Amino acid sequence: MSELLAAILEFLIEVVVQVLFEIAIEGGAEAVGNAIAFLQDSRRSLAAVGHVLLGLFGGAVSLVVVPRRLVAPSFIPGLSLLFAPLGTGAILHLAGNWWQYRGWDRPAFLTFRAGVLFAFAFEAVRFIYFQGYWLAILRVLGLS
Repeated sequence: MSELLAAILEFLIEVVVQVLFEIAIEGGAEAVGNAIAFLQDSRRSLAAVGHVLLGLFGGAVSLVVVPRRLVAPSFIPGLSLLFAPLGTGAILHLAGNWWQYRGWDRPAFLTFRAGVLFAFAFEAVRFIYFQGYWLAILRVLGLS
């Protein structure tokens, strides 16, 4: 009897996990869709989540492509977490202004907010990796 109960419980847990994963993937896809849509067609909150997701993905891919530091470490760790997002946000804002000046509809990713969120997530992935914090995160999650 306990084996049957364990099998049913395992099945239910598996179904719930799959449903939650599907909801997360669907929500992520919707968020990324809003992040790359035109500004007037996108929902700001979903677009913000999409910019963060794209930044996390980009940061992870950058570690595969360039698995070393791009610049020497500064005397203040994490300085890139402050200045890179601000610089990226400013550049994307200027690009968005130029885009509108040309008479085109402005994409949601050509805004200051989009640049800051994307670059912060991108830099956070690299910072966590190079500072070794990812090992602590894996330990907390029970994956190491």
